Amino acid sequence: METGSPAHSKRAAHISALVVTVAVLGALNSFSSRIRAAAFGPSNYAVTILNAAVQCTIWCAAYALFTARGWLPRGQLWAIFRCDGWRWSELGVGKYLLVAAVCDIADNVTGFTAEPMLTTLTYALMNQATVPFSVVFAIALLGTRYTAVELVAVLWVMGVDITCALLGERDTTEQGSDSAGWAVFAALTTSFAALAFTLKERAFREHKPSSPGLSDKALLLNEAPSTASDAASSSPKAEPSAEPESELGFVTASVVVNVVSLLTCVPIVLLNRALVNSDLGDKQPPLGEAISCLWTCDNAAAAFATYASANLLWNGALLLLTAQHSALLTFLALKLQVPLIALLSLIDWPLLGSHPASQVQWLALAAIILGVAAFQWANLRKVRPPSFLPMVDRPSASSALDATLDALPHTICPLTFGGGTHSLKQGPPPAPEQVRIYDARLRAEAFDLQRHSFELVGAPVYDPSSLDVYDATAVTTRLYPLMEQLVLQRLPGAKRVLIFDHLLRNNTRHGAESKASGAADGGVPATPFLERTLAAVHGDYTARSGHTRARQLLEPYCQEAEVEAALSARFSLVNIWHPFGPQPVAADPLGLCVWGTFSPRDVMTKRLVFPHRVGETYQAVHSPAQRWVYFSSVCRQEAILIKTFDSVTDGSVARFSIHSAFRLPEQDGPNAAALPIRESIELRCLVLYGEGTEGLAPGFSNVSLPHPDAPPKVHEQAKLTELEIYNLISSTTLPPGEEW
Repeated sequence: METGSPAHSKRAAHISALVVTVAVLGALNSFSSRIRAAAFGPSNYAVTILNAAVQCTIWCAAYALFTARGWLPRGQLWAIFRCDGWRWSELGVGKYLLVAAVCDIADNVTGFTAEPMLTTLTYALMNQATVPFSVVFAIALLGTRYTAVELVAVLWVMGVDITCALLGERDTTEQGSDSAGWAVFAALTTSFAALAFTLKERAFREHKPSSPGLSDKALLLNEAPSTASDAASSSPKAEPSAEPESELGFVTASVVVNVVSLLTCVPIVLLNRALVNSDLGDKQPPLGEAISCLWTCDNAAAAFATYASANLLWNGALLLLTAQHSALLTFLALKLQVPLIALLSLIDWPLLGSHPASQVQWLALAAIILGVAAFQWANLRKVRPPSFLPMVDRPSASSALDATLDALPHTICPLTFGGGTHSLKQGPPPAPEQVRIYDARLRAEAFDLQRHSFELVGAPVYDPSSLDVYDATAVTTRLYPLMEQLVLQRLPGAKRVLIFDHLLRNNTRHGAESKASGAADGGVPATPFLERTLAAVHGDYTARSGHTRARQLLEPYCQEAEVEAALSARFSLVNIWHPFGPQPVAADPLGLCVWGTFSPRDVMTKRLVFPHRVGETYQAVHSPAQRWVYFSSVCRQEAILIKTFDSVTDGSVARFSIHSAFRLPEQDGPNAAALPIRESIELRCLVLYGEGTEGLAPGFSNVSLPHPDAPPKVHEQAKLTELEIYNLISSTTLPPGEEW
C-alpha cells in the first residue's frame, strides 16, 4: 500500500478512529470499574470470575455468529493450535494466546485488588506503567528496536508514575484514598497486561495468510513433460491449492483468551486472595460470599452490568487495534484516557462522588503528556533521523515500512559492497559494512514482488528422491516447467515465462570439485552450473542490460517483428531462489534490500566484456537509507521470487533488486560445524506481459544447454555461455548517476 494513496489514507483514518475509541471507552471503563469496586467493596476481587464467565459466553456466541455468516472461516479456531511437533517452536500460534490469557487473568485479579484502594485518576496514572513494560517485552519477544530518545521518554513516564505514587499518598480513610504501596503494586502488576498484549500481537503476526501455491496433484514430479507447453497438455491443469488461510480474526483470538481465562481464573483468584489477605488483615471475604455479593450487595448488580458492557466494548477495541497495528500503539492510545479521566473526575459519580485531581496529579499528568510527546516525536523522527539520534544504520523510508521492520527481530551482519559479480582478481575485496538485517519470516506477507522486489512463496511440490537437482538435464526438463507455472500464477498479467539459465550453490561441493580438477588456483567444477554462494551486494541487470539481455534471448527463436512487439510491451526478469537441501537454510542466507530504500546513487554500473557479448550488472554502494531483510529457515517447500529488472518506468512497481548472501553470527559460533550446508538453485526467467506472447519462442531452452533441435545460433552461443563466468575478459566500473 503506497503512502498517500486512498487506501493508505483510509487505513490511517481507521486506525486514528480506533485510537480515539480506545481512549473514550477506556475512560468510561475506568469509572464504571471504580463504581463497581465501590459497590462490591472487599468482594471486588471475585469480579474476575463473574467477568470471565460473561466475556467467555459473549465471545463464544460472537464466534458462532461470525462463522455461521461466513465472516470468519470455519476451522480457524482449531487451525491456530495446529502443531508440527511438541517443541515450543513447533507449536501453533495458539500457544501465545494461551499464555496471554493467563496473564490477562493475573492482571485483572491484581488490578481489582488494588482498585478499591486508589482513586480513579491515581489508578489510571499507575496503569501508564504498561508502556515501559510493553517496550521491554516488545524488545524481548518481537525484536523491536527503539532509539535512545524513545527509551528515555519511556523511563520518564515510569519515573513520573512512581513519583506520583510516593508523593500523592493521602492520610484519609475514605473509599478510594491513595496509598503509595497500593499505587506501586498497581503499577508493577501492569506488566501482566503488557505481556498479554505483546503475546497477542505476536500471534496476529505469526498467523499470516498462507501463500496460494500450486496444487500437490498438479505439481508432483513423476513424469514431468519436457516443455511448459507439453506440461499444459499432458498433465492435470495447475490450479491453486486450498483456499488461502485467512488472517487471524480478533474474535477468534478473543474466544481463546476468554475460554482459557475462565478455566484459570478461580485458582489465580484464590492464590491472589491468600497472598493479599496477609497484608489486609483477612478483610477479603471467602470466594462464595464474594460472588454472592452480586445479588446481596446494594447496587452491585447494576454496577456490574454497566461495567461488563463497557469492558466488553473496550477489550474488543483494544484487541482490534492490536491486531491491526501493534501492542505499543494500543498502550499509547491508553494515554489519551488519562486527561479524560482527570476532567471527568470533577463529575459527581454515583457511589464515588467527585475526586478533583490534586496538584501533584496535575503535574504528573503534564509530565506524562510531555513524555508521550517526546516518544512520539522520536518515533516519527525514525523516518529521517537527525545526526544526534544515536541509531545504527537507520534508514530513511516510509513510516509504514518503519513500523513493520521495527517489530521484527534483527541481527547485525557484515555485507560486502563494492565487489559485485564476475570480479577479476584485482586485489583484496573491500572491507565489509556492518548492516542491520531484519528477519522478515514473521511478516513474510508484508513483502511482495511488485512493491519490494522480492516475495516468499510456496514452491512447487516434487519428489527429491526422483529428481537430482545437480543433474542439469533433469532440472531443465522437469523442474523448469513447474517453476514457469509458479511464476505465471504469482505474476498477474504475465503471458509467457521463459527460464533461460540456472545456477547451483553448494560451497562444500564446489570446493571439493574445484580442487579435484587439479588447477593450482581451483578449477572448473565437474557439476554444470555449480557455484559458490556470492557474498557481494549486486544487482543482476542494469537499466540498459535488462533490455539487451531480453533481446539476446529472444532473437534466435523469433522474427525481428515478434521481438519488437514483445519488448515494446512490459517485460521483466525474475529470479527464483529455491533451496533444495533436506534441511532449512541455516547458513549463508540471502539478504535482500527493500526497493525504495536504495537509489541510483547507491549503485555503480559494472560493464563486463566476454568473448561473445557485453553485459552489465550493478555494483552496490552502502547507504544508511537502505533496509535489508532476509527470511530465516527457508526450506525446500518454499522459494523467493526476486525481480531483477522491470521495463515499467513510471514508478508504480519495483524495478531492480540488490541482494547478497551473508554470514549469520551462528556460522562463527561454537556449533558452526553442525550447521547444514546451504544447497540452493537460482533459476532466471524472462517474463512477457504483451498480448499474443503466450506461444512466443517455441522450443526455448537453457542458453547453455539447448535442445538438440534449437536454432544453430543458439548452439553456437551455448559453447561460449556455458563457461562464461570463467572467460571474463575485462570489467569496468562506471560512476553512479541520478537516474536509473
